[in-house]
Amino acid sequence: MVVLERKLKNVWNQKMNPDFEAKRRIHKANALHEKASSSMKETIICRVRGYLEDKKY
Repeated sequence: MVVLERKLKNVWNQKMNPDFEAKRRIHKANALHEKASSSMKETIICRVRGYLEDKKY
């Protein structure tokens, strides 16, 4: 039930807040960042930066 509520909340946030997806990706990248090696970190940073540039921030 909690999972369903979380999914609904995510869908709601995406509809109400177009920046939500970008924030979620940054949060996810930061979480991965904690575990990743330095070369992997560079890849993650590049991916997020590319995503944000695509969104024209």
